Amino acid sequence: MSNFNGTPVVKTLMLTDFVDSTKFVETYGDMKAASISAVHDRAARDLLRRYGGQEIDKTDGFLFIFDRPIDAVHYALSYNQALLDLSKELGVTLAARTGIHLGEVILRENPPDDVARGAKPVELEGLAKPMVARIMSLALGHQALITQSAFELARRASVGDPHIPQDTQWVEHGPYVLKGIEEPVRIFEVGRVGSAVLEAPPNTSKAHRYVVKRQSKGLIIAAAASVALFVLLLLGGAAAVAFNLVQKSIAKANPAAEAPARTPEPEPAGVDVAVEQGGGVEEKAEVDQGVDSGQGGEEAPPPTVVALRVVTEPEGATIKLGKTTLGLSPATQEVPLKVDEYEIRASLRGHATARATCTVTQEDVARGESVCTVKLKKRGGSSSGDEGGKGGEVKVEGVKPRIHIIPD
Repeated sequence: MSNFNGTPVVKTLMLTDFVDSTKFVETYGDMKAASISAVHDRAARDLLRRYGGQEIDKTDGFLFIFDRPIDAVHYALSYNQALLDLSKELGVTLAARTGIHLGEVILRENPPDDVARGAKPVELEGLAKPMVARIMSLALGHQALITQSAFELARRASVGDPHIPQDTQWVEHGPYVLKGIEEPVRIFEVGRVGSAVLEAPPNTSKAHRYVVKRQSKGLIIAAAASVALFVLLLLGGAAAVAFNLVQKSIAKANPAAEAPARTPEPEPAGVDVAVEQGGGVEEKAEVDQGVDSGQGGEEAPPPTVVALRVVTEPEGATIKLGKTTLGLSPATQEVPLKVDEYEIRASLRGHATARATCTVTQEDVARGESVCTVKLKKRGGSSSGDEGGKGGEVKVEGVKPRIHIIPD
C-alpha cells in the first residue's frame, strides 16, 4: 500500500465496442481486418485529440475519459459519423456501440519500467468503470447510451453550442436494472436523426427494463372497504352513516359492487399490470384469455374497454403503443371502447424495427378484444409480407415514426 499513488477524480467515461468484431475478422481475414482496424483506430484517436479526451485502454473498442460530458457527446456524435463515412470509403460495414457515464474514478500511474514492458501508462479503477461497461453492452450498433447526470450536464452545455448538429435528439429510455448494480439506472440516448438508433434498447443478459408490480384496482377497492369496516367497529354505530357513504363511493368507482349477491365463482388468474418507473409512466398488461363469463347461466356483462393484444412473429419483441412500452410480445393493453387506430412499434435484436397500425373494428368493440399481429424481418434476411430497407425499419403500414424526445 505504501507504493499506491491513486488519485480520486470525477471524470466522464466513454467505452466503445466494435460490433461483431470476431465475425469481422473471420470474414475479411487477419491481414485485411488488421488493416481496416488501423484506419479505424487512427480516425478514433484523431477525434480524441480534437475533443480533449484521454485514452485509458483498448481492446475491441476504446476506454476514454473526458473532463466534461459535453466533450464525450461531441466525440460520440463525430465518431458515429466517422464510422458511416469509413464504411462507404472502405466498402465494409463498421458499427460500434457506445456508453457514457459520469462518476468518480481512481487514476493510478504505472511505473516507467512496467510501461516499458507493455503495461498501460494509467490504470483506472472504481465503480464507474463496470457501470459504463454495462451501459455500453446495452447499446445497439450506432447507438450512444448515457446515464442521467452526464446527460443533463451535456444537454445543458449544448444550448447555443454551434458544434452540436441541428438534427441531434436527446431521448430518454427509462430505468434499467444492470447486472451487479443495486439500484435501477435511468438510460438516455444522444444521436442524430437518420444515423442513430433513437429507440429503447432491448433487454439483454446483463440489463433489462425496470418493472415494479402493483395491485389491481379490485384489490385496492377491497382494501379501502376493509379499512372503513375497521373504523366502523372502532367507533360504533355513530360511524354507520360514514360507512354507508364509503360503500356508495365504492359502488360508483366499481359498478360491479352493486350487483346482487351470489355464490362466488373462481376468478380468472392474474390481471397483472406492470408500471415502468421514471421517464414517464409506461404500462403493460397481461390478461388471461378464454374465461367463460357465462358460467352458471348468467349473461356476460358488456365490455367496458377493448383488450388490444399485440402478437409478433417471432415472439419476444419489445412492444410500444405510441409512447407507452407494453413489454415483450405477446402483450395486451386496455384501450377505450371505440373504433380507433393505434400506432405500434416492435423491436427485437437482430431484426429490423417494425411499425404498424392496429385497427379496433366495430366487431372488436362488441366483444371487447382485438388482436394485432406484426411480422418482423431479420436484418439482411426476409419475412413474408414485409418490405424494408436493410437494417432499418419495416413499414407494416405507412405510419410516421415517433421518437420519445425530451422537450426543451
